[in-house]
Amino acid sequence: EWCRHENCDITRQQSLTEMLKMAIRRCRYDGGILFVKVYDDSGILPFKLQAREVDELDVSVIVPPTPESGNVVIDGIEYDTYHKPVAYYFKTYSADGFWVGQNERIEAKRVVYLWEKRRPSQVREMSPMASSLARIRDTNEYMEAVSVQARILACLSVFIKKIIPNGSLG
Repeated sequence: EWCRHENCDITRQQSLTEMLKMAIRRCRYDGGILFVKVYDDSGILPFKLQAREVDELDVSVIVPPTPESGNVVIDGIEYDTYHKPVAYYFKTYSADGFWVGQNERIEAKRVVYLWEKRRPSQVREMSPMASSLARIRDTNEYMEAVSVQARILACLSVFIKKIIPNGSLG
């Protein structure tokens, strides 16, 4: 019953199955996805999920380590001295989708961050498709070069002009 769209998704738009399919897709393309635990009185349980994109993390937040806590913010995520996430800084958007220039700090205990860590020092996600970006760029440049070549060849032509009026080419 909780897996229905009106009970598990705070926006009441997706069922749990649809949210999980979206999570798999976002992990493939973006490298990860975040779910924020939200508590709301509507539905059969007060617990719901809010899906957030990794691009919503506010990477402009820069906090150097302080002597008191030792916490540091790297790419929108606040870490303690052991590199354990403490909080996430999300950009705040207006209803029409424009960033309002502010961010929202959400404690790490309320955030589920799905991503694949491949190195001990890695702190953010990386799309599995990132390695193919250079090849895609090269292919696009090759296709553009072929197109330019075809346009140049279409402009070239050969004209044979009589030099001597009696019909010989001279």
